[in-house]
Amino acid sequence: MKKILIIDLSSLVHQTPKSMMRLTTSDNIPTGHIFSFTKKLTSLFSNISSNIVIFALDSGYSFRTKIDPNYKANRGKKRFKVEDVFPLLHSLPCIIAKKDDHEADDVIYSLVKKLINSKFSISILS
Repeated sequence: MKKILIIDLSSLVHQTPKSMMRLTTSDNIPTGHIFSFTKKLTSLFSNISSNIVIFALDSGYSFRTKIDPNYKANRGKKRFKVEDVFPLLHSLPCIIAKKDDHEADDVIYSLVKKLINSKFSISILS
């Protein structure tokens, strides 16, 4: 049976340890953040074998903020941009899935709903 691993990219990206946050280049590229993310991926891929890896990506909160304007209003400013790790992701054999105005968990739900009756074993990291 083929295995699919679906990863909430935003969740994984924003787990950088505080000790790595200040490491940047003179051009303000967050090297500590990128290194931490790369280390997590390396560990993850060495412990989980999958035929297909899909990164689910947030692309906004608009449909939820229309329902409740205070949705995630108390969240602090994010320290890093998800886009910082895109060069790394584009070098990997993976799929990046997103849908306009949806969060990664909505994308994950949609993927699982489509794949649930297929011949794939599905794992989710969120």
